[in-house]
Amino acid sequence: MDRQRLEAAAEAGIITRDQAARLAAFLAQQPPPSSNASFAAPVDPASDAPTRFDVSHLLWYAGALIVIGAMTIFSAIAYRQAGPQALSWTAIAYAIGFVIMGRHFWNRPDLRTPGGLLIACAVAMAPLAIYGIQGTLGIWPDLGNNQADYPGFFAWLNASWVYMSLGAILAGIVALVFFPFPFIVVILAVAAWLLALDLVPWLLPA
Repeated sequence: MDRQRLEAAAEAGIITRDQAARLAAFLAQQPPPSSNASFAAPVDPASDAPTRFDVSHLLWYAGALIVIGAMTIFSAIAYRQAGPQALSWTAIAYAIGFVIMGRHFWNRPDLRTPGGLLIACAVAMAPLAIYGIQGTLGIWPDLGNNQADYPGFFAWLNASWVYMSLGAILAGIVALVFFPFPFIVVILAVAAWLLALDLVPWLLPA
């Protein structure tokens, strides 16, 4: 805004000539605007970019499912060779490792997906640890038969699975409080479904 524009505004009756003179004197005392003012608050285009589900995301999810499936198979072998107590400690150690790595990745916005999947793997270790604890304490003596092997957790109805389903649900809720990652809800849904099935032989034993 220069002196000519101020005079034009005064002639148009928008401001008085006295106001135009005082405004011109005030502006003359102000320092010139910085040439970098428009760059004072740069906007990161990546922060506004929509989230994409690409091949890398697909591989991350596939890897998480492979880990969960491998631990299911490993548990049956470890239970027979090392015993239930070793199985529990192994599951707890894996869960701690998954949480540590998951939290590290979770704090990086570009790696939140693998971080959340690692937390989901940690939640999946909860029923495995409880399975070993049940075997150690002898809560369910029939854990040694074929249908009570841990892989049967997903195939058979068995009242001994109730504690494992409850443990998975509790671990999933705690994980969601600190790491609100949608895939954890899948584990919660599966555990809740298995719990509904296994409550039948518990409440109505044969």
